Amino acid sequence: MPAAGKGCPAMSSPFFIWTMQRTGGTSLTELLMEMSEHRSAEHEPFNWAKKQPRQFWPITEAWNSSHNAEVLRASLEGLFAQRYLIKHCYELLSMSFNMHLLQVAAATPYRHVVLRRRDEPSRLVSKFIAESQGTWFKDYARKVFTQVAEGDRKLAPLPIDRVVGHYRHSEDSTTFINDTLASLDVPRLEVWYEDLYTGGREARLAHLHRLFDFLGFTPEEVAEHRALIDEKIFQSGQNTRSVASLLPNLGEVLEALQAAGCDIGQSPLAEGVSLPGHASGPAGPRDRIARECAIFAQTYGATGPYLEIGHEGPQHAVLNHADFSGADRHFVGPRDGRARDGVTARVADPNDLSGVFADGQFGTVLWVNGLAHDKRFWRTMDEIRRVLKPGGTLVVVSPGFSKSAGQTGINITGQKGNAIADATITYRVHDAPDYWRLSPQGLRDAVLDGFTVREVRVMMMPPRLFGIATKPD
Repeated sequence: MPAAGKGCPAMSSPFFIWTMQRTGGTSLTELLMEMSEHRSAEHEPFNWAKKQPRQFWPITEAWNSSHNAEVLRASLEGLFAQRYLIKHCYELLSMSFNMHLLQVAAATPYRHVVLRRRDEPSRLVSKFIAESQGTWFKDYARKVFTQVAEGDRKLAPLPIDRVVGHYRHSEDSTTFINDTLASLDVPRLEVWYEDLYTGGREARLAHLHRLFDFLGFTPEEVAEHRALIDEKIFQSGQNTRSVASLLPNLGEVLEALQAAGCDIGQSPLAEGVSLPGHASGPAGPRDRIARECAIFAQTYGATGPYLEIGHEGPQHAVLNHADFSGADRHFVGPRDGRARDGVTARVADPNDLSGVFADGQFGTVLWVNGLAHDKRFWRTMDEIRRVLKPGGTLVVVSPGFSKSAGQTGINITGQKGNAIADATITYRVHDAPDYWRLSPQGLRDAVLDGFTVREVRVMMMPPRLFGIATKPD
């Protein structure tokens, strides 16, 4: 394709791909860069490589040594003015660097693609195997994995603490990038690796064409690159899974990730793996909340259809719990994601569901971990009143506070070592924006005002408030 500025007007948008290491975006990025008329930067150009620094490493190095924001932003403005196409692994650099990158890019015509992976355990295992075995590139990886499969080479156990630590760092980093992109109101599209590299051809093409449309590629440009699309999408992918089952501590790695809140249910790595000490299923905080909600629903005779209003994607829905299986289940929230079988998911603003759900449509509404992040939570409560049937059940779960730390057996001291008797504990500020923490009385008297309150209970540490109420007939 002719270069921009040589008699051929630029039709597609310059793009910035935000992703994480070992997500599987190399082939996709190669395809998009080949299709675009804009110039391509080296993959992950801000990183440091052992053999040689990446293309834009001097910019990163200057920031790391001086933290001079004016110099950094001037350098970034120069890059974006040249319309470089960039794929960036955001979790490998500081969030302060990423913030400047986001803000400078927001003032340009760039379009932003957030490439993610639902199967987070496979990404993490792939990363740490690559660190251990040096299998960063396909040709060498194929050689090593063949030796492992044939028994001529053994994989070392993965460092569980580092794997879990990196998972938590990755989750926080992804939240930061998504929240900042949203606050800057730039054109962005979330793309999932599994949608492009797994499943039937037609479904995969539909997701791919959605991406092409977002970036401004014409049907003629797509047709021109049909052979390359087949090569990069339908004849490509990662192959770490072929040897991951031979990791000597795979079960322990998955168990630790699960306990840290990672959803291993979507990972093929969990198939056939016995998780020691977790025979009954996940035991992280999400699963504890799901089990408690199921118990409350049974105790108070909740009926369907069920609606869950969440802050995270539907892959983390309480309604995925086995006790709700077989019911008519719906999920709504501000984030996209893959719903489990039997759950109908929609992306919508909980403050206004008028075009989504009818009056009195649901027998039970679960509002789980969304209130804290809802700037106008009273509007969501108005919508809950509207969509809930008379006599229907409402379950609200939100981080809060209750007893003093000393009453829970935890001592808090000041800088001089003196006990702070009346200090309380609550969940940290997280997943911005984060607005509210409630006392049990605040949940009962303010949030559930107008409902018949059946129970308000404080559980877990840091405390979560569980409120169960019914809508008057």
